[in-house]
Amino acid sequence: RAVGIEPFGLFRFAGLKPLDVNHLLRTQLEHIGEPEDLWLEEIGPRGEYRVKSRRYSSYTSHTGRFAGKDDPDVVRTAQIEMTRFLKTKLLRDLASGGRFCVFRGPADLNLMVRIRNAVRARGDNELLWIRLAEKGAAPGTVRLVDGVIEGFVSRYGIYEPYRTPRVPIEEWLRICTAAFRLW
Repeated sequence: RAVGIEPFGLFRFAGLKPLDVNHLLRTQLEHIGEPEDLWLEEIGPRGEYRVKSRRYSSYTSHTGRFAGKDDPDVVRTAQIEMTRFLKTKLLRDLASGGRFCVFRGPADLNLMVRIRNAVRARGDNELLWIRLAEKGAAPGTVRLVDGVIEGFVSRYGIYEPYRTPRVPIEEWLRICTAAFRLW
């Protein structure tokens, strides 16, 4: 967003643990987006509806819709349709190749290697794993470990309204540039 890019994707405003990401990729995103899988949960003081998955318990996605303002049945139906569309789009994009997928958060290196392999099995794609900086890996740097490009940030971001900066933009730019060169 800070550089004028707003990718529209299945996981754009979603959270998912790496084990579930791996399973979804290995099964061609099986079950995600099916009516029997997706449900809504009302979250926070504003009552935002979040989409949840019965099969992938770690999956949660923002809807931008709220209890008391939006009909939950209409929101759920729209989310099912959107998820199905984005699922098809992601599979098509990966098959076309040339995609740079980003996973942000803690995970096990072996699992990230499996996710990278699953991403590459679909086409000439790459995985960038964003982690918190650690000793020997300064914020804004990347390294290649077991075929996985790791990028390091000082913090993931501030997700509270009216607080800035929200994410360390300069670090992300350095990471993305270096990771793309590595690829």
